[in-house]
Amino acid sequence: MKKVVSSATRVLGFIVTICSMCFIEGVSGYSRGAPYSTCFTRYPKHNHSPTQTEDNPYTIELSQSSYVVGETVEVKISSSDPDEHPIRGFQIAAFVENPKYEHMTIVGQFSDVDDGKSKIFSCASFAGSVRNMVTHKNNRIVSSVNLTWTAPAENVGNITFLATVVKNFATFWINTKVTLYGSVDLITDYPVESAAGMNEAEDTDFSNCGDTKACFLYPRNCYDNDCVAAVSFEYKAENDSYQVEMQAKLGSGSGYVGVGFSEDDIMGHDETFVCAANTQELSVQHGYSPAKYNERIITNDLSDKFVKIVGGRLLCRFMLRHKSLVTLMKQASNTNDYPQQYNFTFSKNDAWRIQLAWGPIMPDSNVITRHKDMPATTSSSVRIKEIGIYRGTAFHVLVQVHAAMMIVAWTFLTGIVTVIARHYKDMMSRKRLFGTKIWFQVHRALAILVAIMTAIGLITIFTHYGSTIRKAAVPHAYWGLAVTVAVGLQIIAGMLRPDADHKLRIVFNWGHWFLGQASHVMAAVTMFLAFEIDYITEDMHYFGFTTLAIWVGVQLMWHICFEIVSFIMKRTESDSYQVDESKEKSGSWIPAVLLIIYVIFLAACCTSVLCAFLLF
Repeated sequence: MKKVVSSATRVLGFIVTICSMCFIEGVSGYSRGAPYSTCFTRYPKHNHSPTQTEDNPYTIELSQSSYVVGETVEVKISSSDPDEHPIRGFQIAAFVENPKYEHMTIVGQFSDVDDGKSKIFSCASFAGSVRNMVTHKNNRIVSSVNLTWTAPAENVGNITFLATVVKNFATFWINTKVTLYGSVDLITDYPVESAAGMNEAEDTDFSNCGDTKACFLYPRNCYDNDCVAAVSFEYKAENDSYQVEMQAKLGSGSGYVGVGFSEDDIMGHDETFVCAANTQELSVQHGYSPAKYNERIITNDLSDKFVKIVGGRLLCRFMLRHKSLVTLMKQASNTNDYPQQYNFTFSKNDAWRIQLAWGPIMPDSNVITRHKDMPATTSSSVRIKEIGIYRGTAFHVLVQVHAAMMIVAWTFLTGIVTVIARHYKDMMSRKRLFGTKIWFQVHRALAILVAIMTAIGLITIFTHYGSTIRKAAVPHAYWGLAVTVAVGLQIIAGMLRPDADHKLRIVFNWGHWFLGQASHVMAAVTMFLAFEIDYITEDMHYFGFTTLAIWVGVQLMWHICFEIVSFIMKRTESDSYQVDESKEKSGSWIPAVLLIIYVIFLAACCTSVLCAFLLF
């Protein structure tokens, strides 16, 4: 008895530990300034708060309207009403308007600032400038910020100072700007190319996947234009480049689709290419994911860009050289020091795990934000130069194990467990297995198997996500933990089951029945909630809900059927009762056949629900 109590204590302790993990949350902020990852976006991602669209109370003033090379210019950010609109945070840099340079090129250099509010850092630039961005270093409120900027060593034409100014966490203005004029004749001879100027190009075409191009199509059972997301690569030998085409279902007039080249199936040290679109701006962006986030970097090695939204579907095309360069800056610990620059070369001729992501963009911008749907990754590393159709999944193998364990345990095994205990106690009543009735051995073995599979499912999902599971899986995770607790209590109660003649046996029987039924119902609710998780695609949601609804209907239908058959069998037995212990009761084959058919129906439903998850 002591061993049983000790085991029960360990089980409950494990469950309490797992439950407590769900309440741990991380908090992050940027009171010490904008991070390096915002060099080319300048958009605060403050809990997805949108930029203000009302009149901007902040302005940028320059000490002069034009410049010559190497000249010093005084820059001031100020508020029209410091009491109503103080400056808590900011970010500013000078960008070229000269089409000779990429439109995100930052130029010039800021001088050291000793105002207790500002700090300088460096963003990568085609022009080779450093110490070219200034941001706040604390959240102290000021009415204005004064800076000194030095013009580049060559006249690059007109320059625009762009600033983001933050009033408070949820209130900020982007694109506060002013123009510093340069030599006009330098900006007249360069053709301007942008994604927005190529809307008349032909739409993307995925009909030749596997014939002339390599394609990654998601989900597994889709083809051509019925995919949730897709990317294709067609090698062009004449210029040693790849024509890349992407598409994704957005369901709205704005959003993005992106492809990543990764060494594994998780984010981290990945090169990305993103097509973003809203009603006013279309763009193709180059990026890098140092960890579980993406940084927009200088867009190079791209040409022939095309972006378009048609019927809620984003279409995109661009040419990508087989080798591309990712340039990163390691900021100096002291703002007086110069940063270190690192260059990484990604060869598209190597084998990569291809990742597909799609989602919304920040309001009134082309800045991508966290994807709503889980990104898809090829099942293995692929060489995009090799023609073929590649498939993958949006879920890590541990998540797939979790889903498979829970679905098999609760849509298949649990139904058999409850039906045998309810309707098959008299089946083969004279036969024993290891000294116990066969129905009880089957019932107990399957119940323990359900508990083991539930425990495996719980361990695998927390091994993969840890405490961060709470952020996306509420309330599914809470219901799942409740089911796990109920199963644990069932196993413990079974260990402590009173003898048949004990006065508490009737209490145990009813309590065991009630907790078993409650666990089954809670498990059904948990599975429905699983297909409501934020990162589940709409197609997966509808597929999952449909298959689960059919399963519930089948369960109810068969429970009613079993009750009717049991009632008829009992009446038949009472009308034609014969005392003959040497023979099985007449008609005993009917329940056996019903059980076999029931198991087949459950297996079909279980397989359908598994497909609703494992096909994505």
